[in-house]
Amino acid sequence: MELYTRCVVCNKLDEDGGHLFCKCKYVKHLWQELNLEHVKLQLDERTSAKDMLQMIWELEEMECILMVTLADVALVVGKEPN
Repeated sequence: MELYTRCVVCNKLDEDGGHLFCKCKYVKHLWQELNLEHVKLQLDERTSAKDMLQMIWELEEMECILMVTLADVALVVGKEPN
């Protein structure tokens, strides 16, 4: 099975879902535009996926909806072959 490790957004090599969701320079811009940088900083402090998800579900309703949407977009885009 061939794995695509190039970011489909910024074209950087050897990237993973963490890059696509948090580190990609274009996705960082989305965090800013959605006014969710404070949430991203909190997520950066989490050490496990379970902790991240728990934190997301505890957000205010609108922030939670935006986070789930952002995650969904990152997953869909991340599955597209280069």
